[in-house]
Amino acid sequence: MPLINRSTCSLLALGLLLAACGNEPETTETADDSAAATEEATGDSLEAVADADAEATPAPAPAGVDYAVAESGTYTPDDGHAYIVFSYNHLGFSNPMVRWGDWDANLNWDADNPENSTLDVTIDATSVDTGVDDFNTHLNSSDFFNTAEYPQISFTSTALEVTGPESGILTGDLTIRDTTMPVTMDVTINKAGFEERGNVHKLGFSGRTTVLRSDFGLDAYVPNVSDEVDIIVEAEFEKPA
Repeated sequence: MPLINRSTCSLLALGLLLAACGNEPETTETADDSAAATEEATGDSLEAVADADAEATPAPAPAGVDYAVAESGTYTPDDGHAYIVFSYNHLGFSNPMVRWGDWDANLNWDADNPENSTLDVTIDATSVDTGVDDFNTHLNSSDFFNTAEYPQISFTSTALEVTGPESGILTGDLTIRDTTMPVTMDVTINKAGFEERGNVHKLGFSGRTTVLRSDFGLDAYVPNVSDEVDIIVEAEFEKPA
């Protein structure tokens, strides 16, 4: 057997050491990488805590309308800012808008308990205004409103439900051509306030409901001209200070 000298032993030992080092798993993560990962994990934790706090804390409720700013009493329409309009579908081509130009109303407003408020509306049916004289004449005829026999349209409220800070549902009786039907109208209370220029307390409302005109004997040309009619109200009411 050949003898192994010291030089050979030294080379073998160096080879074994290198081989052992080569078998160790590679590690590419640096101290900076480790710190960044820790920082990211901490940030995610803080964000999760913030999200949990946000879910636990409810959003503030909308302020709504301060009804008490408009004091209780009887209000009437501001003629320059009061509109009652109806709309229907014409043969699928358009949705005309028709206005009644002459109407009056009394709003008995209870600022402390709005649900106790009442509304009475009277419309001069002959004041229907399409913008076309011949069409106005046709709507006044017996085919439609028959204003020679039924010159007025009326609405009398029976209940008001406040459903939100600025919303409500107004229920009442609508009478057209001597036929009375219950209707409900979605109402938005836009604003209550005091207008110094006019020295009046004011209330602003938007309302919308849909009725079937055939319920009131107005069934000419149904269904080519829609049975469904949208009634839209935009009105400011006022009470002298």
